[in-house]
Amino acid sequence: EGTLINIPTIFLDIEAWELLQGRVHLETLEIHCEDIRILRSEAGAVNWLSLKNLQSKSKTRLKSAAYGPPPRFRIDQLILSLGTTSYVDLYSPEPFQKSLNLHLHRAVFRNIDGFQGLVKVIVWETVKRVGVRQMTAAFTNMQEESPATGILKKAFQGFKLKF
Repeated sequence: EGTLINIPTIFLDIEAWELLQGRVHLETLEIHCEDIRILRSEAGAVNWLSLKNLQSKSKTRLKSAAYGPPPRFRIDQLILSLGTTSYVDLYSPEPFQKSLNLHLHRAVFRNIDGFQGLVKVIVWETVKRVGVRQMTAAFTNMQEESPATGILKKAFQGFKLKF
């Protein structure tokens, strides 16, 4: 429950001709993310896991079969601004909250392939600015290993290979 990401402003420059042909082609997508919230619930679940891109492929395939394939789209230019991120841990014996300013204003990314690519850019830029050490430290105090720990480890390994 609650807000995962607060996006007060989105600007789209859509290629109308391609839209009429059944393809979504965004020449420019500008997103201002005011606040990204990472929450670890009392049960130990992390809200990031609700994103389809971070769920197991089998769960995503089942949902896709029921509703059809997700629409594919292309973004020529993404202009991204990130305000703050806040981490709330309700699972630890002493719940706490931490907020950080991400200091990203109108960064330009080119040739983004679909929703998955968009989520990857936002997650990577958030993690990069928060710091890998702080993100992993947030999950090391857990009494038992969370699925989020494994996902973060895999994500960081993947990012290392790409960058």
